Amino acid sequence: MTVPAVSIIVPVFKTEKFLDQCVRSIVGQTFPDWELILVNDCSPDRSGEMIEDWARRDARILTVTHPENRGVSRARFTGLEHARGRYVVFVDSDDWIPRRAIGLMYEAIEREAADIVIGSMAKVLDSRGIVRSRARNTAAGSNRTASITQPELFDRYFINYFGVNLIPSYMWGKIYRREVLDRAALEPPPFSIFEDTVFNMMLHPYLSKIGFVTDTVYYYRFGGGTSTSTPGFLRAVKDQYRLKERMIQKYNYTAGCQYKKLELINCFYSHYANRALLQRVGWDEIFREIEAELADPIYGPSLFEGTDGNPRAEAIRNRDVAGVTALVRAEVRRLRPRQIVKKIISKLLS
Repeated sequence: MTVPAVSIIVPVFKTEKFLDQCVRSIVGQTFPDWELILVNDCSPDRSGEMIEDWARRDARILTVTHPENRGVSRARFTGLEHARGRYVVFVDSDDWIPRRAIGLMYEAIEREAADIVIGSMAKVLDSRGIVRSRARNTAAGSNRTASITQPELFDRYFINYFGVNLIPSYMWGKIYRREVLDRAALEPPPFSIFEDTVFNMMLHPYLSKIGFVTDTVYYYRFGGGTSTSTPGFLRAVKDQYRLKERMIQKYNYTAGCQYKKLELINCFYSHYANRALLQRVGWDEIFREIEAELADPIYGPSLFEGTDGNPRAEAIRNRDVAGVTALVRAEVRRLRPRQIVKKIISKLLS
């Protein structure tokens, strides 16, 4: 059996509304040497039937079904277990890719002899597919053409996973060299939030070179929501803070120390602001939640070293529940106009 050049992995869960567009965009690629692995993560809708129908129509499509819902990370790794290609591309089942995406990334990773190639991604608004942002291949708002090699790749760009956005930390919109994934021997991140960031953070020390293409290779369907509105957000942020501490120790990467602290502090306030703004939790309840949360030892003295003059940090360090709550209220006032605009746009497009 011929080994395909590229394995495309698509985790599928409750996306029947968008699934055909996603798969059609892959089947219609100008670059033909691929296999598509559709992983049904025990989806309760018609997604399972739809992917089986696609597999019957194209021999390059393989379907795998989980007996129970395991989450997107497990689904992606299930796809990796079945992948045969020299390169791997991840696509989410509610997104889609332009016709030349796989070919452009394949040509670049072969030409550059890179471990990863990152293409430009465009955000699109909800179900209407209206482009919301200019496509870009960095997190800084610009398109990069020059590749990044060692030692700069680690010394300067590992900071990307500690709260300084330089390059995209998501898994889609990229092509990965399978050999490097195997050498890193990664396991599914035990998180349901920011799992892409954790995956790429764990992989980064094994990379020798990252390349870029400026063409748009991915359309990301952006619903206007935020992961900070989920109840488990702050718990996941704290778990990942501890993971980042271990990574700093393992690689002696002291440059990440201060940034991970500020990331945790800022996420603390984002969590409670969204509890009030998106989940409609009352201020008395938020006050009690903050009071209980501040008992966690993670908010000990080491978290605040080097944060002098930061009022957010000071309020947490002093266990000033009233002061923290007041700062959360200020964050809500800052975010509310954006939320109103999002609701208006959503109604106009519904």
